[in-house]
Amino acid sequence: MPRKRHLLPLAAMVVLTGGCMTAVLVTPRCREESSALRQQPVTREGTPIVRVLLTAKPIESAELSAGTGYRLLLAGREISGSARAMPAADFRLSPGGWLVNGRMVGQGTLVLAADEQGFVRFNETAYRGELHLTPAGRNVFNVINFVDMESYLAGVLSRELYPNWLPETYRAQAVTARSFALHHRGTSGATHDYDLGDTQASQVYGGIDGETDRSWQAVRSTHGQVLTVGLPGDERSFLVQYSSSCGGVVNGATVIRNAPGIQPLRGGQVCDYCGDSPQRRWAPVRVTKAELYRALAATYSQARALGGVRTVRVKSRTNYGRMMWVEIIGANGEVITIRGEDLRLALIRRGARMQNTLYSMNCRIRDVGDSIEFYDGRGYGHGVGMCQWGAQGMAGRGFSAEQILGFYYPGSRIVRAY
Repeated sequence: MPRKRHLLPLAAMVVLTGGCMTAVLVTPRCREESSALRQQPVTREGTPIVRVLLTAKPIESAELSAGTGYRLLLAGREISGSARAMPAADFRLSPGGWLVNGRMVGQGTLVLAADEQGFVRFNETAYRGELHLTPAGRNVFNVINFVDMESYLAGVLSRELYPNWLPETYRAQAVTARSFALHHRGTSGATHDYDLGDTQASQVYGGIDGETDRSWQAVRSTHGQVLTVGLPGDERSFLVQYSSSCGGVVNGATVIRNAPGIQPLRGGQVCDYCGDSPQRRWAPVRVTKAELYRALAATYSQARALGGVRTVRVKSRTNYGRMMWVEIIGANGEVITIRGEDLRLALIRRGARMQNTLYSMNCRIRDVGDSIEFYDGRGYGHGVGMCQWGAQGMAGRGFSAEQILGFYYPGSRIVRAY
């Protein structure tokens, strides 16, 4: 029996913009999306849905569109849909409810859903699955992409790796990225309306625009595979992290967080494989004490009581020399202690002015008057878990994805989660 739809007049909801409305109006971009959509997971049966936050902060309006075969639902009820495409439309949230091109449609969570072979678009990026517009205040909302895990990963790999990197590197990245996402889905995702973001703070995700044949090949060949710890029959997930370049030694997870003392997270492996990384060694970086104080005060409330920064000193290092904890000595003599990696992130996220990029805390520091200098630096990122440049170096020497993962996460096991 044909599905009954509750249709709003499309002419009232959307203004035709010459998009992918009919076969004769298909644009080159639409043809590319149609080609990409032919790639599909090995199976959708049992494949979990992951919720990806696409908005860095709540927004007041969004331009959305969809390919052929879409549905628009409000509070779980279908209010519009068509076998044809939906041109770009303006979505806004008012105190009285949702406005679509100025027309009131009601209150609740608004969902724009694509068929399995279709797409939805937000911010000029096409996505599979559904876009959920979730109220986050009086007139602001978030946009969250609900998408099956395997399609999500296909949009992650080519954003995390270079396009010409080797297939075994991609396969290793597929397993680590899936493990990372599935762990977040079952932990922080349980208390939020999303599981992950789409930036480096989680994993970089490009939707359909990020999918490539190489990423799909890696995803399909590792379908459902994740890293675990524990004996067979008692496997447990753990937070599987990775970074661009470890700088020569894999870090234990304790350099960035209070991590369980399990073997895959202890680090210490000497990595001779990431020598091709542009950040294997990097130039000294100076940041003024005023800039450092501004970034810390904006990040940590206790730092505001310092009244400025007198100096910074290392409190502890790993046995291979990476900073673990640093002390910030205030202008008034007060001292706060934070992780070295947290200091780096505060500087980067608060936009501190530096003449070079502070790529990692695998370096030394010194006081140079009105500035702090970071020098003798190695690596890019936190250095925990898989080193992406190292994985590529290992693949180039003939190692398989399984061997790469065994090196960076010793004591772990690869299992099928679904």
